[in-house]
Amino acid sequence: MKRVLSIAAVVLGGVIVATATAGGKPAAPAEGKKDAAEVVREYFRLIPSDKEPGKALDLFLTSDTAVTGVSGGAGRDLIWTKPAKEVVEIAKQQAATPHVVDSLTSTTLGDSLALVSADVHTEYVQTKAAFTLTREGGEWRITGLTFESRPIEQK
Repeated sequence: MKRVLSIAAVVLGGVIVATATAGGKPAAPAEGKKDAAEVVREYFRLIPSDKEPGKALDLFLTSDTAVTGVSGGAGRDLIWTKPAKEVVEIAKQQAATPHVVDSLTSTTLGDSLALVSADVHTEYVQTKAAFTLTREGGEWRITGLTFESRPIEQK
């Protein structure tokens, strides 16, 4: 039997992370459950401070899940990593700015791992984000998030 091998590579914090698996098909949700891309859309819907950023924390595997921010073009020294609970707390305190999802690409890597890339913008910044998710033990949950933001005028 011939198997198709797909390779996904993502640059996270200047390091190339590559995964090779058989398959590579979009994630089909279980009946009545969200697929991986829908979880990412829900994250961007909830995270503005005038919505429900606290509920965004429920989308992560744990409250200590790593979130890494890269200030595009600002240099390596401004890259930061914080637990999801801290990122959500910061979101609660910031001015509410709606996030518009311009595009999402979702790929499953095996039965319980997905990679979702997103292009998003607000009134002030353009963001590219890479989410890793798992559905091991139930619904899709975010296991990692790395994003790069640039002011709109720097596109």
